This record gives sequence, structure tokens and C-alpha cells, in this order.
Amino acid sequence: MRSLAAGVWRSYWAVFGWFNVVADEWVYALYTLLTLIGLAGLAAGGPLRRVYCRRAGLESAGCHGSGVRDPWQITLLLLWVAGVILLLVRWTQISHPQGRLLFPAAGAIAILVAWGLVNWLPPRHQHWIPLALAAVMLPLALWMPAGVIAPAYASPVPPKVISTETQPMPVDITFGGLMKLRSYELGATELKPGETLPIALTWEAMQPPDRDYSVFIHLTDENEILQAQQDSYPGMGARSTGDWTPGDTIYDPHQVRVPETAPAPARLRVDVGVYDYATGQRLPVNGVDQWTLGYVTLLPSAPGDLPHSVSINFGDEIALVGFDFDRRVMRPGDSLTLTLWWEALAQPAQDYAVFTHLVLPPDAVWAQKDAQPQNGAAPTSSWEPGQRVEDVYTLTLPDDAPPGVYFVEIGIYDRKTFDRLPVNFSDKGVVLGQVRVEGGE
Repeated sequence: MRSLAAGVWRSYWAVFGWFNVVADEWVYALYTLLTLIGLAGLAAGGPLRRVYCRRAGLESAGCHGSGVRDPWQITLLLLWVAGVILLLVRWTQISHPQGRLLFPAAGAIAILVAWGLVNWLPPRHQHWIPLALAAVMLPLALWMPAGVIAPAYASPVPPKVISTETQPMPVDITFGGLMKLRSYELGATELKPGETLPIALTWEAMQPPDRDYSVFIHLTDENEILQAQQDSYPGMGARSTGDWTPGDTIYDPHQVRVPETAPAPARLRVDVGVYDYATGQRLPVNGVDQWTLGYVTLLPSAPGDLPHSVSINFGDEIALVGFDFDRRVMRPGDSLTLTLWWEALAQPAQDYAVFTHLVLPPDAVWAQKDAQPQNGAAPTSSWEPGQRVEDVYTLTLPDDAPPGVYFVEIGIYDRKTFDRLPVNFSDKGVVLGQVRVEGGE
């Protein structure tokens, strides 16, 4: 909850774009410091006023109490802010919260903080506070567009190389007669689950495209299962193809993160393609709809006592520390054996149940098994902090299951209320990986 509150607070002040453009740490520290000083001054308004009155030798009635001429005004402001915060807390139970949801209370928050800041000075000097605040806040607000937002959307400048291990590879590959791939660079030949593969592409515009095309990078394993991908407009979104003119050269960097749950070891094929986001139609390249840049090797994570070691926190009570599939390719009627390794982070509050799903996207569940760990032989309420439990589930596909790439989804829930233990403040199921279901004979 603490990290969630921090995200709301930051986005209230200065988070831009799709929550991907943030300011330097000192900016948030400054806003937080001013707010805390203001709230402290608001709470200490009465005592501060009496101190200043005694120093001035005044004992009039106006020097007693909180110093607020109309206390009901500040009460209304506090009630309004509290109401908005309560609604925001309620919203977090439905969707991810954002700082903009506090904007209806922005006026009240500003008045309360400013009121508290003014209280720190004697009455004869209080007029300096608004001037000092304006001297700090106005230049900061004016600097934000040029100092924070503009650099985030500037066209990327190509480095000489993106990795000491590799060099750019010149090519001459045409996509749909509209654009050529002139060079590419894979930033690594080996990586591990959870790591990021840098990829740099250089495009040349052949003729003005009639729309904004997107570029995709896919990392696909030997079973033709997509393990990682990254999609964006060229130039990190800053060089839309609709603005290209013939002869333009566009540097297009990508960062493709491999999920922590990706199976390893594996050999991943790296493909690039160009498509219309609105229709999904891809530009042809050499008679196909994507082009292979090369291959990278996915190595296992640091050696451990569990296959596919992970650390997935369920509500600060239970962690998934490892998992394993007995197969990655299936046919209708086959069974998948899923082994999970749990670790108690604390004494679980009750006997939770585990759900395991085999899902054909977007949300068709074709196999399911819900049970307490070890079919009830290891109830979670009996777990001690640090204890590990091995837990096996069998998911059997029906004979009429359609072919496709299915994902394996798990979660933990209260058997009485069906409330799920959250992972990263979300109660959605956790996807551990995919399996390919081939057509029956």
C-alpha cells in the first residue's frame, strides 16, 4: 500500500505521458517537504499564534485559540479533502489509482498547505510566504515542459554501439515498399529471465507512408511460443511514420524484457515486423510478414534448488518461489502437471485455496483445478514463516479443446469470500507461462 500511495502522490504533482515520464527525485522531495511543513503549521497554528502574541506583548482575545477567524471554513476544507481521499481508496479496490483523482481536492489542499506555511511566521511577516512560494513554484512549473517532458519525447540519438559484445549489422530489407531496414544490432547474445534485450534498428523512408505504422519485436522459442515482445512507433514513439519523407534515416531503439517466468534454457528467435495498429495488417517482407534478426540464448537464472525460481508475493502472506511444467506442447485430452513451490512469508491468516487455469486467450478457461495445497494435506493456516511447501496440480484438456497457445494462470483466494490475495495490488491471476496445444489427429 505504501508504494501505491507513493505513486498516487507523485502523479498528483508531476508524472506525465502514460505514467512513463517522471521528474528527478528532488522535485518530489521538494513538494513533499513543503506539504509536510504546511500540514505541521496547520496543526500548530494555535500554539504558534500564542507564542508570537506573547513576544509582541499582546494579550488580546485575538491572540487566543487557533487564529482562524472562521473555524468552520477550515473544517469544510478538511472534510472535502478527506472525502476525496476516501473515494480514492475505494477506487483502488476497482482499478489502479492515479494522482489526477485528487484534482477535485486540489484547491482545498493548496489552501490548507498555504495556510499552514503562513502560520510559521509572525503576522507582520506572513505576506512574504506567498511571494516566496511563487518564487519557487512558478519557475519549477515553467521548467517542467522543457526540462522533463520535451527530453522524454526527443528523437533518440544513435550511439556508436549499444553493447560491447556486438556491432551494427548492415542490411537492405524492404517492408511493403515503404521503408527499408538499413541496419540492426542485438545488444546481447545471452540473457536470463527477467533481463532486458536492447535492440537498435535503423530505418530509411522510401516513400511517405499513408498512416502511422507500428514496429514489433518478438522473441519466440523452439515451440513457436512467444516469450517476450515489444511494440511501439519508431524512435521510441517520437518518429511516427506518417511524418517521414523519402530519404529520412530513423534510429529506432527497443528494450525487450524477458518475463521472469520464461522457461530456460531456450533458444529465442528475434523477429521484427511492421504493422497497422488499427487493423493488425502487417507489411510484407520477402514474401512473409516478419523478418528474423537473429537468435539469443536464454540461460537459466542463478543456480538454485528449484526449477524456474521466482519470487511472487501474494498479499505479504505467501510467496511463489518456484514452478515447473512437465510439458510445453499438448494435444486435446492431454494432461499438464504443474508443480508449485510455496513459501510462507508470515503466518497465513486462514486456509486459502489455490486456483490453476489453462486459458485460451482472451479468457476461455479450458482446464481448471482448485484445491487447498497438497489436496488439503497442507492447509495454509498451519504453515510457519519460512516454511516451503511443494504443491502439484493436474490440468486435463477436454477432447474438443481447440488448438492454440494457452497460458497457465494461478492465484490464491479465500474459500469463504472468494477474495484473492493481491499481487502488486492486483487480484488478477498470475500468468506463469504458455503451452502450445496442437490439433488432434
